[in-house]
Amino acid sequence: MSTRKTLWIVFQKQKKYILSVLMSWSILLCLSLFFGSEYINFYHASQEQKDNKIFVQEQLNHFSLDSLEAIDSIEIISTPDINFLDEIVQRIDASKKQVLIEVYLLTEKRIPQALKRAHKRWIDVRIILEKNPYKAFNINNKNYDLLKSSGVNVVWSDPKDFSLNHSKMLIIDDVVFIGTGNLSYSTFTKNKDFFLKIQDPSLLTYFKKIFERDFLWSGITPYHHNSVISPDTSRKKISSMIEHAQKNIQIYMPYIYDEAIKNLLLKKSREWIDIDIIVSEDFFSEFHDIFQNSSVQVLPLTQNKLHTKAILIDQHTLYIWSTNMSSYSLDVNREIGLLTQEKHIIQNFLQEYILDWKRALQIQKQE
Repeated sequence: MSTRKTLWIVFQKQKKYILSVLMSWSILLCLSLFFGSEYINFYHASQEQKDNKIFVQEQLNHFSLDSLEAIDSIEIISTPDINFLDEIVQRIDASKKQVLIEVYLLTEKRIPQALKRAHKRWIDVRIILEKNPYKAFNINNKNYDLLKSSGVNVVWSDPKDFSLNHSKMLIIDDVVFIGTGNLSYSTFTKNKDFFLKIQDPSLLTYFKKIFERDFLWSGITPYHHNSVISPDTSRKKISSMIEHAQKNIQIYMPYIYDEAIKNLLLKKSREWIDIDIIVSEDFFSEFHDIFQNSSVQVLPLTQNKLHTKAILIDQHTLYIWSTNMSSYSLDVNREIGLLTQEKHIIQNFLQEYILDWKRALQIQKQE
């Protein structure tokens, strides 16, 4: 059979597909000529978003705690601890290249002054703040205006992609802090919060990509097995963690408003999984009502304001993140968290959890 005839047969079989591709490119060419390069860029960005969404969904479909990566150089920090505030200020003052902050609230006074000093030293200082925090719409305005007037590159978070930017992330040169606390004075003096201090090169690169995407209001949210990011992966990964618990679940959580998570915890309790939850004192009665007919044990934290969000599964996998257990946090906010299985982190977290549990239990018995 001649080559020409073979090509004709192939064309006839694939005619519809070939014509549709030619038609698509013709339309794209016409639009690009009419609207210029903006349409081409928009088209490629849209296609990149679609491809990334498919890729992330494929990763989530195969997500397993066994797939988590080891993390180099990671520490856990708990507050209240004024020394941690001192460390942050000192690190900003000693920064050599870059300070990147993406945070829900920035109301503490010393940190903005350190950021101004860093900017004067020609350090790359960039800040993302939430413009409309829940029930505190103008709370970030003072420091936003202060930094802006000093020439610091500060922006409001993207309102079209996230209901709220509830993240707590700070990158100073080659160190990234991911946590549950805002950059407020109460975080360092009153609140129960956890932060992870990470110097792992791959995670540093990953979280910088997250920051760049959110700072520019464009691009894709990259995927990492150990990260838990709202609105992209939080619900799937948190649900998978809880679903695969074999022995016990230990939780710090101010409140749980998401019905699916509530029902999943109740389901696991019926499977004889031991579940302990330390909750905010303000929401203790509500938690008690939810779980009173189950084996889930709930105690309030009274010595500090509970603001942290953390889950430990089978004393093997720890999740620390900014996400509250609400549909908003899981599905429409920007939230940033991390999964770790590093033994020293688990041990340090567990020691603190057991201590808080014993204190709460003793107070409850006295009452």
